[in-house]
Formats: sequence, C-alpha cells, structure tokens
Amino acid sequence: MANEVHLFLATATALSGNPSEHPYGERHALLIFISQAPETDHDWERAELIANDSRWSNLEFTKAGTLSSENLNGKDQVFIDCYEDALLKGSAILVYEGKE
Repeated sequence: MANEVHLFLATATALSGNPSEHPYGERHALLIFISQAPETDHDWERAELIANDSRWSNLEFTKAGTLSSENLNGKDQVFIDCYEDALLKGSAILVYEGKE
C-alpha cells in the first residue's frame, strides 16, 4: 500500500542558511509535509528533525493531519508540489511569507 502524506502546522525561527533564505531570527508559519505509512500516528519527532535540517528552530506545533490527494483540488500549485515532493522525496516544507 502506498504511503500517505501527513501535514504539520508550526511556527519556527529561521536560522542562517535556510533554503528559503529568510533572515536569521524571523518567525514564520511552516507546513511540513511528510510521507508516512498508512494509518500511522503523526511523527512529530520526524517533523521537527526535518525542520531543523532545513535550518528552522524553536518549533511550536499547532496541529497535524493526514492529507489525501482529493483535498488538493483548488490548492495553489506550490502546495500541490510540496505534496508530490513529500511522496517522492519523503518530505517538503512550505514557508509562509507573512512574519509572525
């Protein structure tokens, strides 16, 4: 059975060298997409490790859920790309541009 995508909503602090080039110390909302085995609990630890590896710290998670492909209708292309990257590469992060 194919993996499903779990979605984590958090706010985090940008560290130097983050791929999205946000200035050090800025706080932003993040969506962390993770490919997981079906019907498994949300892997909060892995979500935090993925964010840390992408140079984000001080994560504060607000919620998580499972995202099905049917819920992609009407979403922005960047959101769909993150979903597909998670399935292909294991994870993806979408950083919201508005500062906290």
